Amino acid sequence: MILTGIGALFIPEAIEGEFSRISIVLMLIELLMAAVWFGLAYFDRIHGPASRVWGAVHLISLAIMLVTYFIGGFVLIIGLCFGLLLNIFDVVAANPRLAREYDQAEMEHQIKDSMIERYGLMTMIALGEIIAGLYETVNSRITSDTIIRFIICIILIALIAAIYYQVLGTLHIILSSSIATILTGWLFILAIMFSFYMGVTIQMVLRYEGTDRQLMGNLSFGLSLILFLTIIRAIVFIGTETEEQVNKKLITGYLIIEGIILVGIAFAPTLWFLSGTVVILLIMIMQGRLLN
Repeated sequence: MILTGIGALFIPEAIEGEFSRISIVLMLIELLMAAVWFGLAYFDRIHGPASRVWGAVHLISLAIMLVTYFIGGFVLIIGLCFGLLLNIFDVVAANPRLAREYDQAEMEHQIKDSMIERYGLMTMIALGEIIAGLYETVNSRITSDTIIRFIICIILIALIAAIYYQVLGTLHIILSSSIATILTGWLFILAIMFSFYMGVTIQMVLRYEGTDRQLMGNLSFGLSLILFLTIIRAIVFIGTETEEQVNKKLITGYLIIEGIILVGIAFAPTLWFLSGTVVILLIMIMQGRLLN
């Protein structure tokens, strides 16, 4: 956590194209993670085989970053990206050993409820940041019209949160392999990322109203909302074994129809677009309660 905080200090200069200092922090993190995994392998024989694979992957990532650090320039950027991608997909290399480990311990491949709760907390933080961003957007020009739009946007965020947590309450995710577990976890991360994307696009809706970019703002928010809801739909497919197949098809069909309607009302004035989106989200919540 300390190294991550230090690395965050160098993000602004990395955005400007200077990666030397942030790369040093990333290499230290790789070294620390390798030490943790090899230490775990030494003390825990059951988890040892898979832990050694993860430790080796972190050392390989460290070696790639170190070599490209001395080359510098664009090669360093490629090395950092490739090294970090190795970290993400190290479970592919460890999967055979993990399978044996899970079989020996008679464990299930699952995303535990405590982890799902953490994903929910991260999404709550993201939605809170959206509300803070909305306040900053309307704070410079407070009128009765902007207050109305601000209230509608708050209702929108509350409805999005209601849909998300309505889904979270029904999940019990048991999967077939460690790779499937990691990929499903990434769906939650994507949902969080699209939450932040919605935060950006909903500000575009308010800022571009009455300008020649109004349609672009409306369409951007509509697209971000559709992507978010699609990810939620995918999580439901994976994580609700008790849901009837007919219900899954119905909800998917509803999502397609409602996505088309969202794109259509994006061509309407901003106030009508936001109000229509509220109605669509309310319908989605009622559909979820009736069909799950």
